[in-house]
Amino acid sequence: MNYELAKQLKDAGFPQEPKDKFIGYNNEFTGGKYVLIGKGIGEGGETYLMKREHREFKERGDTLTKIPSLSELIEAIPSFLNLFQQLNDEAIGAGQWQAQAQLTEITHGKTPEEAVAKLYIKLNDKNRRDT
Repeated sequence: MNYELAKQLKDAGFPQEPKDKFIGYNNEFTGGKYVLIGKGIGEGGETYLMKREHREFKERGDTLTKIPSLSELIEAIPSFLNLFQQLNDEAIGAGQWQAQAQLTEITHGKTPEEAVAKLYIKLNDKNRRDT
């Protein structure tokens, strides 16, 4: 997932706080994957942060944008996601992923993460307009 899509997710209200989990070669404890934009260092690229590090960067005034995993994206919209598939139709875009919710909201992406992220953004934008 690129930074622009992660930023759109953040702006749409996607949770930015890290979750506790073990990953990595040495079972390292991490809270999630983030793009870090620090004071005076510019965009620092993607990095995995522990909760403690996340808190320290925020307290320092750095900007953190979460790059969620596919499971985190699906967890954020479980009651709405009713179709998720890779397309084979050349007219639509073979190899593209499709995510669908509420029978009417459909999004596409090059990866499963991109398709579900776009669906989250679309649903949250619609909910904001409806309220």
